[in-house]
This record gives sequence, C-alpha cells and structure tokens, in this order.
Amino acid sequence: MPPSVPYEEKHIVLIRRHKKRRWINNTDEIEQIARKFGKVEMFDATKELPSARETAIMFKNAKIIIGMFGAGIF
Repeated sequence: MPPSVPYEEKHIVLIRRHKKRRWINNTDEIEQIARKFGKVEMFDATKELPSARETAIMFKNAKIIIGMFGAGIF
C-alpha cells in the first residue's frame, strides 16, 4: 500500500447507495456542499465497485467520509 498523501491533498469520499435499506436522497446537494471544502471522490455502490486495494487507498486518503452505513442488524 502506498503511503498516505499529505493532509492538504486528501479528499472527501461521498458514498452513494440505492439498493440497500440506507441511502441519502439528496446526494447531489451534499456533493455540491462538500466540493466547497475540497476535492470529492464518489464511491458509487450502484455501479461496478473498484478493487479492494483501490477502495482501501481511496478511504486511506480521505479527510472526510460521508455516507449511510451500519451494522446491518435488523
């Protein structure tokens, strides 16, 4: 795994999901707001997912991660 990038080069990860129980309805609006604070990389779970290595690097170099998540417990 490559070393982390300097903080100034870190980005914001916005997770987009539609097929599960949890999702954000106004992802486009949140993306516009997030862009005011830096570069935004979209982790779009509705499309083909990147490799585990690419995903790990994306999250490792994020300063903020925005998205719905949980343990999946009913």
